[in-house]
Amino acid sequence: MNRTFHERYRQLNQSGSLKNSSSLLQLKEDLKRFITTIKDSDKELQYQMLLTPICYDIARLSEDATIAETHWKECIEIIKTANFVTEAILLYIGAYLNLGILYNKQSENKKTLKFLAEAETIYKKYKREACDTKNFRQVDNLYKNITMILGQVYQNLDIYPMSAKYNYISMKLAFESKSYKHHELAWQSANLSVFYVKSNNFKQARRYLAAANYFANEFKLVALPIHHQDVEMIFAYLNRYWAKYGIALLLESRKRLDGIVDMLTTDVNSIKLNDTDMPFLYDRLPLALYESEITADYVTTYKDANKIFLFSKRCLEKAKKYCTPNDEIEIYVDVMKDLTNIYDQITYFKKDGKHEFEMQNVRIKIYKELLDNLNTQTHLSICRQCWYDMAMCYSIQIILKSRLHGNDVQQLTADAIECFEKVIASSKGGSSFFKPNLTLDEKILCMNAHYKLGILHVRSLHLNVPGSMKMIMLYFNTFVDECTKDEELRNIFKCDIESARLEMMKALASGTLFNYECETNKRNT
Repeated sequence: MNRTFHERYRQLNQSGSLKNSSSLLQLKEDLKRFITTIKDSDKELQYQMLLTPICYDIARLSEDATIAETHWKECIEIIKTANFVTEAILLYIGAYLNLGILYNKQSENKKTLKFLAEAETIYKKYKREACDTKNFRQVDNLYKNITMILGQVYQNLDIYPMSAKYNYISMKLAFESKSYKHHELAWQSANLSVFYVKSNNFKQARRYLAAANYFANEFKLVALPIHHQDVEMIFAYLNRYWAKYGIALLLESRKRLDGIVDMLTTDVNSIKLNDTDMPFLYDRLPLALYESEITADYVTTYKDANKIFLFSKRCLEKAKKYCTPNDEIEIYVDVMKDLTNIYDQITYFKKDGKHEFEMQNVRIKIYKELLDNLNTQTHLSICRQCWYDMAMCYSIQIILKSRLHGNDVQQLTADAIECFEKVIASSKGGSSFFKPNLTLDEKILCMNAHYKLGILHVRSLHLNVPGSMKMIMLYFNTFVDECTKDEELRNIFKCDIESARLEMMKALASGTLFNYECETNKRNT
């Protein structure tokens, strides 16, 4: 009978019928029924050991996530209960790994970590205790995949040191065993660079980005025509990584010039990893050409900053050709926002009002293009942030134009007001002030819009624009009332609440003085 079940499984394997899950499910049910009739524990163990790969294959071949999940777990439970972990180590670790992959696709980070952490524990125990090394290479390959996905998950959770640690382990295993795929090392090298960018280690970040470019080019050389889109995607994403590197380098250069010493070294989740823990993996690769594209040093002059700006701008323009609004809208939004960011960063290094005004104009055009490609119903949160950022661009232009050309800022003020009002309108609820389920960040944005509108109308009051006093009172009073009702908002806007109250007192005093002067003039006339 044992031979019969083994023979049926072997025949399914040879004939390609394993792809037919119904045949496997039938075999599984027949075998489970037969196991219940066995009284000999040794024989039962033999059948349980056969049942394990059948469950594994059902899960592996199923297109239904629920069926796959059930059978991976059943596979684990059989091995645990029958206690043949060592004999079925590849299936055991593989089942945990595949459950991690399944939950990772569903963006269930906690579940992913749970199963991958268990897989890692099993791997380490096996390597420590196993007498037979025949499975070591295959087990190491599974661990490479475990660490690769752990690196992705920790990056999704913004826990960058852990992401860096696992990316590094995975790359090291792959590179040293020469069992890697070029496109996988390209992705992982780029992901590892994020940790170094965030910890302001730009030299190491640049080295890994250069390595990512090297592996991407190697992949391009061997890729088949059917993988053309994969090649394009890798280079588009690498351009995004390079641009973010440039933006971060400009930002940190600004901080240094402003003397913000306490912000020079980012905490990065309070966990330190250094070059001793993770020495550079690719010293022998020809990376100089890629590294020469952009500096890794902090800059102090517009000339040097402009080189970073132009490089990052080129990268984003290349990425934009691939990351269109017709594909993944979040990626397209990210590219467009980085474009506005790079124009904002460069203004710091050229102290020229006309230049900064023009840079803000470019940013406004980018935001308008972005908004034209967004559906306000499905992407309201993104639109709200864009309206706010665009209003801030107009506000900067108001200040700049006031310095350059006096008080001819009526149109810019109207544009800024319109954008801020859209932020508020999109945040207001019905019976309550805020829409239900609005996040704290979205509430902060709405309150900021009220405060900024109050400031804009104070400026208009000084220019004797009719109706300014009424709008000052409306926006500042609403700002103060709503912030004081909410403990979190009250703590965040503590200083601004006092500032708003002071501005209202000044406005009322200014209005009273203005009315007094008008009455005096009438009497004199």
